[in-house]
Amino acid sequence: MHQRSLPLLCASFGVIAIAIAPATSQATSVKQLGYLVGTWNCSSANEKFRETWAYALGGVVMRATDQGKETQEHTLAYARNSNSMTVVDYFTDGSSDVMRGTGSSTHAAFHAVYPPGASTTVAFNRLTDTKYTIDVAGLQRGKSFKDRYVCTKT
Repeated sequence: MHQRSLPLLCASFGVIAIAIAPATSQATSVKQLGYLVGTWNCSSANEKFRETWAYALGGVVMRATDQGKETQEHTLAYARNSNSMTVVDYFTDGSSDVMRGTGSSTHAAFHAVYPPGASTTVAFNRLTDTKYTIDVAGLQRGKSFKDRYVCTKT
């Protein structure tokens, strides 16, 4: 498990990431996150990266690419039947993690469900259409970590 795991939006930035309110269809629900489309500069006390959000799969999924010390990809999907989101993070070493969450287009809480034993939690908070924060906490390689990322749209 990598320290910077998001979403929804996702974002995660990490990542992503990010949540949406219930709606009549998946495409409509993800479109509530349209303000994310574009490029964001994100930073914490420990790192900086650039994150680019776009729609994927005909607007049913959102995808983010992070450019920093390493490149990472994140996807965010909304499941209307359970009113929940799934974020999948992909890393350059071939590993991945999966997070599930609930919330709205302004606040969402996620927790890791894969790999087994993962303890990462992520909170997304939209401050404005051009600024959001991601709070990440958990246990990695036996050490606890906690970090806050501030992302600003460029």
